[in-house]
Amino acid sequence: MSDMKTDATRLADEFMAKVAIKPVKKRFPVATEGSTTQRGGRIVATSNMQTTGGRVALVGDLAHYPDGSQSCIVSGAGPAMPYEDHQIALVGSLFENGDVITGPDHSGIVVVEYADESAVPGLLDPVSPTGAS
Repeated sequence: MSDMKTDATRLADEFMAKVAIKPVKKRFPVATEGSTTQRGGRIVATSNMQTTGGRVALVGDLAHYPDGSQSCIVSGAGPAMPYEDHQIALVGSLFENGDVITGPDHSGIVVVEYADESAVPGLLDPVSPTGAS
């Protein structure tokens, strides 16, 4: 058993060393409760998934605006990061009203696109407000 753990640890270390030197094209932090939008909205997250920044936001969650209006998140991580049949929302996700999540980057969970790899399929592609592709 000890040899298996040692092999697993070695493989994980090798993988992390390779990833650490890969050129990053773009980072997409996970959006959380209270994340903000370009137009001054604040996200109300509904998932039970928690991270450093709080409750994780999903496609279908709402942003509430100072004028009393609200809008639904319609794009997210795609199949790269599902949660209970919904896509997880990211900094950069779009809303029905054309707004976009702008930050902050405080969640500790990030989808990374690498410059030497093809784009993440479905990343930030608009879907129905229920999160279905």
